[in-house]
Amino acid sequence: MNLDPYHILGVPHDASDEDVSKAYKKLAKQYHPDLNPGNPEAARKMSEVNAAYDLIKSGQANYAYGNAHGNASPYQPGHPGQTRTYTYRYSSS
Repeated sequence: MNLDPYHILGVPHDASDEDVSKAYKKLAKQYHPDLNPGNPEAARKMSEVNAAYDLIKSGQANYAYGNAHGNASPYQPGHPGQTRTYTYRYSSS
């Protein structure tokens, strides 16, 4: 499972805010639960897309997956001696 939010949205690490938003909107139209009633895979994918978009827009993805200039962080997946902490938000609705 690839947890890189840029990969999930299908954009490069140096994508502009506009490109990130366009990619999000395209995927949201594809996987939105209202357009895929009763499809658990679409719901799972929509949740993944939402989380990826939130991480990128909040700037938290820059620390784990490279900054806006495409420079990799020293905290890359699998980097020896490094650990990563994830924060998940749950909605009651």
